Amino acid sequence: MDKPVCFIDTDSDGKLCVQQSALQILEQIHQPVVVVAVVGLYRTGKSYLMNRLAGKQTGFALGSTIESRTKGIWMWCVPHPIKAGTTLVLLDTEGLRDMKKVKSSDEDADDSSEFVKFFPSFIWAVRDFTLELKIDDKDVTEDEYLEFALKLKHGTSRRLIEYNFPRECIQKFFHSFPLELKDVSSKHQHLSSTATQAFMKRSFRDTDGKFLKSFE
Repeated sequence: MDKPVCFIDTDSDGKLCVQQSALQILEQIHQPVVVVAVVGLYRTGKSYLMNRLAGKQTGFALGSTIESRTKGIWMWCVPHPIKAGTTLVLLDTEGLRDMKKVKSSDEDADDSSEFVKFFPSFIWAVRDFTLELKIDDKDVTEDEYLEFALKLKHGTSRRLIEYNFPRECIQKFFHSFPLELKDVSSKHQHLSSTATQAFMKRSFRDTDGKFLKSFE
């Protein structure tokens, strides 16, 4: 595919509908597929991230205004960058924000908690994160930071409802967040801090170049 196509859109009644052209593309794939979808609030860089995963500068619509550019769910099938003979299916979703767009269907609603059985692994993409993991001046683990980030705020204002909505969804559909690289991350942070201190201590006194020669 040279560019993404609309996979799921809404009809005049506001109900989801699958685009037949997108289904025909999927039906023509006769090899293993890896599906990657991104969700989150609008204007947070989801489309940009998916373009990077596709190895392209452009593709999924980007915007520089406060309005959401992606409507519905868009699909882009590209060769997997690592696994030969595998197709990477990228799904870019419409950003979450406006509570007016959340509406119940006239038909009997299914228990959304049943979706947990079919959901894949949850990956939280942290952008431009260079701060120390501390809360109230106390060191915390990655798990504790995630729990803190997902904590709900009390209140009934529109702003608080919008703030709590994505956190409630994550807590409902993903009950555990195992982290396997905790020790590696902690060690990396310690070594990075030590290296920075050593550099700052010696770099401005290395008039004869002895410190730099020690790295050769």
